[in-house]
Amino acid sequence: MSMINSLSKATRALKPSSSWAYYGATSAGSRYRLMVRPVTSSAVVGITKRHKSGYNVASHAPSRDTTSWNQLTTAWRCLSTSPSTETEDQKPESGSGTGSGETMAFQADVARVMDIIINSLYSHPEVFIRELVSNASDAVDKRRLLSQRADSKFAQVKTDMVVRVSVDDKQNLIIVEDTGVGMTRKELIDNLGSIASSGTKRFAEQLKSKGENKDMKESLIGQFGVGFYSTFLVADRMVVVTKSLDENVQWIWTSDRAKGYTIKEDTEKKYGEIDSCGTRVIVHVRDDQAEFSNIFTIKDLLKKYTEFISVPVQLRELRAVLKADKETKEGEEQDKVKEKDKAEQKQEVDDTEYEEYWSTVNDQKPLWLRNPKDVTPEEYTELFRAITKEYEHPLAKSHFAAEGEVEFRCVLFVPARVPRYLTEAASSNSGPSVAMKIKLYVKRVFITDQMKGMLPNWMAFVSGVVDSDDLPLNVSREMLQKTRALNIICKQIERKTLSMLTAMSEDPDQTNYIKFWESLGGFIKAGITEGTASKDLLPFLRFKSIKSDGKWIKLGDYISRMPADQKHIFYVTAGSRAEANASPYLKSMIKKGCEVLYSTDEVEHLMLSQMIKYTGKRTPDGKAEQFSLEDITSAAADKELKADDQESKAEAKEEKVKYKTLCDQMKKILGSDKILDVQISSRLSDSGVPAAIARDAYNMSPAMEKILKLNQKMQMMQSRGAAPGDDGDEPKMPFIPKTLQLNPKHIIVESMLELSKNSVGESELKEWTTLLFETALMRAGYEPSDSNKFINAMDELLSKQALDGGRNQSKTKTEAKSKVELIGPSGHVIKSSK
Repeated sequence: MSMINSLSKATRALKPSSSWAYYGATSAGSRYRLMVRPVTSSAVVGITKRHKSGYNVASHAPSRDTTSWNQLTTAWRCLSTSPSTETEDQKPESGSGTGSGETMAFQADVARVMDIIINSLYSHPEVFIRELVSNASDAVDKRRLLSQRADSKFAQVKTDMVVRVSVDDKQNLIIVEDTGVGMTRKELIDNLGSIASSGTKRFAEQLKSKGENKDMKESLIGQFGVGFYSTFLVADRMVVVTKSLDENVQWIWTSDRAKGYTIKEDTEKKYGEIDSCGTRVIVHVRDDQAEFSNIFTIKDLLKKYTEFISVPVQLRELRAVLKADKETKEGEEQDKVKEKDKAEQKQEVDDTEYEEYWSTVNDQKPLWLRNPKDVTPEEYTELFRAITKEYEHPLAKSHFAAEGEVEFRCVLFVPARVPRYLTEAASSNSGPSVAMKIKLYVKRVFITDQMKGMLPNWMAFVSGVVDSDDLPLNVSREMLQKTRALNIICKQIERKTLSMLTAMSEDPDQTNYIKFWESLGGFIKAGITEGTASKDLLPFLRFKSIKSDGKWIKLGDYISRMPADQKHIFYVTAGSRAEANASPYLKSMIKKGCEVLYSTDEVEHLMLSQMIKYTGKRTPDGKAEQFSLEDITSAAADKELKADDQESKAEAKEEKVKYKTLCDQMKKILGSDKILDVQISSRLSDSGVPAAIARDAYNMSPAMEKILKLNQKMQMMQSRGAAPGDDGDEPKMPFIPKTLQLNPKHIIVESMLELSKNSVGESELKEWTTLLFETALMRAGYEPSDSNKFINAMDELLSKQALDGGRNQSKTKTEAKSKVELIGPSGHVIKSSK
């Protein structure tokens, strides 16, 4: 390769200028590339000569020695125009002509890459402290490993292995120092002067190739080689002072706003001298980021990001102390100090002074790395409180290690009540999926607790930690990449949560589970409503029923005492148990001997409206059957409660024929926009109400209907750009038609039957039909179809009844007692009874 040798000689000829460091020359097909680097810069310069053509220069050095640069390019020009001395080795490779093209190397705009790293890679400026402490921790871990080698220089170093952080709010300085391996001048250039060059990763690869200390390799954190530059999110100047045992020279590295850097021997020792080895990073915080030069802010961030890393992290703090007692007279005078004088001394404010001390921030040990048998309940409680900031004991825990395709360790907790972080999230409308407190660590360094979209929302109450060495992170280490490994971890967490709930729910002592259900049962209901693992969550449901005497029961208990001919699980929806007991359909269920579950909250209404099915056994030795959960107002309940004897069937058929005309007229009066059907129901005979709203598979519960209307309202407001709370010209929500059932034994329905038989009572029938329908809607929990119309109709009816009452006052008391008259809205008697 005579051409390459010539290039190498030409470059070495420039060596006396001490401005260029030779990197080497390579050949690729029809081109030759010479790589050099200015001594004062880390940017590599590439000069390429293409076969039988000129040359080009690609440089990203922020500054260069013009004279040396001209010398270099002149030497190249002379070489490229000299008679060719190429051998067969330098001739273009076969097939490297125009048709096949040539292999080119990617190039980058270094300044632009640095701008992306600093301004676009990280979403939160606070992560800089995590990156600096992680780097420092890696340096200390390297020293610990190297000190274990035979004849290691680090074995003689006596300084503690520690990371220390101090804050100077007056000068806006943050100092992060470690007693690790330090760096030589070359390592400063390679690690801090080269983007995406991770010294920790190279060190870990060396360990892997030598088969040394696998556990230590896995404890090393760095991997991307860009975290250091995140400091420029908050700083306008960075200074690194370092010292390595390999050189025993203290170097200082300085960079302003990431626009290049300088390295020189630190002879001034402006930032102090380093003993033996280590690194000190001085961050000059910008004025617009002054909040980070507050010691309390830094302490919170250290607690958040470095609470569980293996290397001790210490923060320099101040504490108040009392000055030494003043000298007193010797002998008898010392014994004569009066109590009054002591009290006065305690009150002197000037007796207080402050001293500096180092407090360990990460004193909480990562107990999930230990064997569960070696961890006490008190230690688990302490970890639970550290994560959730709660003061109660957890109801359940799960501590496990997963091995196989993905390895990780995890501790999960079930709290005794709704955690504070969930109530705060609810008040800020951020939603439970954002507020999950399952903290994710990679090699004990906190990454995130935002598990949104990774775990189902019903698990929002679960807290804990997950620590893995295998998780794929993005370069900023703020977000997880959705991969198979992450899916496996999330599935394991979900399964372990279900196992904890199963253990509690099947415990003979139901105290803890009932406490969980009364506080956090809504999350289980929401999970079933969303369709998330609904089959897995059904066994955790608990209800009170008309036969449970106020105690919570599970669906299996309900099924075990069902009558042999009962085919469904029945429930009644209402705002309270008192309202549920007033349901017009409940008496017929009790008469039939059916147990009815109470459903008294809207989340439960929504859940039950999903037409869920549950598999259970009527008796312990019985065959497993599948039962659907049905509202007592549903068609399924109607069908199950139909009379079996011939006499009752005949009576029901006769009543259906008798009231057919009335049902048709009422259906016509109400219109298809309000009514699906008007029916006669013998189930209402003992209810004492004239009419009720029935539901079938296509009708919504009151709770579901309210939510649907609210969503429609929000969509309409958004479509016309209205602000929340601004109803403006709000479009009227469409009314959802209902099915109305009539009680054939009630006096009002009998009277309406009389009105339907002649045209004289046509207007009265219309008014009565409207009132009956609206009152049935409200009794079922629905909103009136037209509130104003209903109120006006009620006012008119009461007014007419008041007038008719005054007219009847002239009648004798005997007549009033012996006869009851039902007066229509127009004043004439509809029905009279003695």
